[in-house]
Amino acid sequence: MSKCCSKCKETREIEEFPEGPRNQCRACVNLYAREWKKKNPQRQKETRAREYKKHRFTIALRTCVFNAKAKGYEPCNATKKEIEKAFTGSCQICGVPESECKRRLNMDHCHKTGEFRGWLCDSCNRALGHLRDSERIVGSMLSYLIFNRSDI
Repeated sequence: MSKCCSKCKETREIEEFPEGPRNQCRACVNLYAREWKKKNPQRQKETRAREYKKHRFTIALRTCVFNAKAKGYEPCNATKKEIEKAFTGSCQICGVPESECKRRLNMDHCHKTGEFRGWLCDSCNRALGHLRDSERIVGSMLSYLIFNRSDI
């Protein structure tokens, strides 16, 4: 079965049209979208930010699971509701608000069990990684800092 595109006037197979009541083929719709994005970069940026905010927790969870699998870790087993409920807008270690961070907060989870632990800024998340999530190493670092305290 075929249909005529109202924009390019070509007759195309029905599969080449997006779902819904549109009368333009996918090629014409995509061309229009690319042109609109070039002409309206600020509105495009605002639209993307609004869409990210709307789907933030779904995106964060999918990204976390994908990255864990790619690196051979146990993927996070939390649900979207659990991570959304835990989100406070600040790092759960240092307390810096996300608005003051260079990057968005990261979902932290145990690489062995997949258990979700909280939201961390990039610096705290990397520090935990460098410390290999070891309580012993963190305790040793704390002792080192206390012993070598300089009152400046």
